[in-house]
Amino acid sequence: MSVQIPTYVRATLERGRAVVMREGKGTNGYVHVEDLAALYEIVVVEVLERSGEALPTGKRGIIFCGSGQFTWSEVAERVADACLEAGKITDTRVEDVGLTEGTRILSSYLEMADEAMVEVGLAGSSRTVATVAKRLGWKPMRGEEAWRQGFKDDVKAVLGKM
Repeated sequence: MSVQIPTYVRATLERGRAVVMREGKGTNGYVHVEDLAALYEIVVVEVLERSGEALPTGKRGIIFCGSGQFTWSEVAERVADACLEAGKITDTRVEDVGLTEGTRILSSYLEMADEAMVEVGLAGSSRTVATVAKRLGWKPMRGEEAWRQGFKDDVKAVLGKM
């Protein structure tokens, strides 16, 4: 579970409606935690069995992974759908708010979050490509279906903590 989705879930449950900043146009990548673990396994085995000879170093040694892309608008919509399915809200419309208002709403669920952090972590864009990971033999096995299921799982987890 990431910190971003539960933050959106908590805000939606409290407000009765999902919220997104700047029309939710920011784009990021997602990866299932089990796919991420598989990449870690590849790297650790390479280090233990071959002293990391196949691993690039320096700037080329940064290893990204991802199996799909999302926008924050999609996140808000999926959160609203999952909250509706759980019987916790009655309206799946997403409210678009500015950065200052979004920070006020969402930062209350995060420790030490200011406007810059909320903008980067909950509204911004970060696109990466898993070139090095795939070159090492990594293949994500869980795609969009698992990503969508994650919203339902996160709603259940948040409700369990309330």
